[in-house]
Amino acid sequence: MKNYKLNYFDFTGRAELLRLIFAVSNTPFTDQRIKFKDWKNEKKNAPLEQLPYLEVDDNQILVQSMAIARYLATEMNLTGTDTYEQVKVDLVLDLCKEFTDCFSIYVVPEMLYPTDEKEEIIQHFIDTLALRYLKNIEILIENFGQNNYAVGDQLTVADLFIHDLVTNMMKLKSAILENYPKLKKHRSQVEENENLKFYLETRDRIKLE
Repeated sequence: MKNYKLNYFDFTGRAELLRLIFAVSNTPFTDQRIKFKDWKNEKKNAPLEQLPYLEVDDNQILVQSMAIARYLATEMNLTGTDTYEQVKVDLVLDLCKEFTDCFSIYVVPEMLYPTDEKEEIIQHFIDTLALRYLKNIEILIENFGQNNYAVGDQLTVADLFIHDLVTNMMKLKSAILENYPKLKKHRSQVEENENLKFYLETRDRIKLE
């Protein structure tokens, strides 16, 4: 078995999809969390001076969150059952990445450094960009998936990315899935995975403590 060490900040962000992959595959890994206050000193030790990065067996270092996600998904058999499913999974991942980039540009700054227009900006994001992307994700689920999965009839990394971005949207508006019935069913299906369920319960409990 390979040894994995994931390096990222002490929050979800761009590493959470990677943690979800480890969780559902029940793969042990070292979750190395770097405090924000320590990043200035740690930055010089990070490849490309950015996070996340993944160390594999002490002799391989991988950077860029989506490249790492695709690598891990391949290693953990979470990329679909054939080449057609694999390209559909990639398509969903690319769409989700576009959406999370928009989230990072428009929403994250307001969450970290709120302005007087915070509520207006977030609501505009929900009503415009989020609406477009979430509807498109529902279309892909309808066309590519079965049994409320995103692609095919079993869990893939595409499902995990969708779950993660919806989690972030629910932080903005807890009832947002009432407007997206396919995403609501998808979320329920994904959370039937026992390994994921345990991870989410543990993660949320740690946050509360």
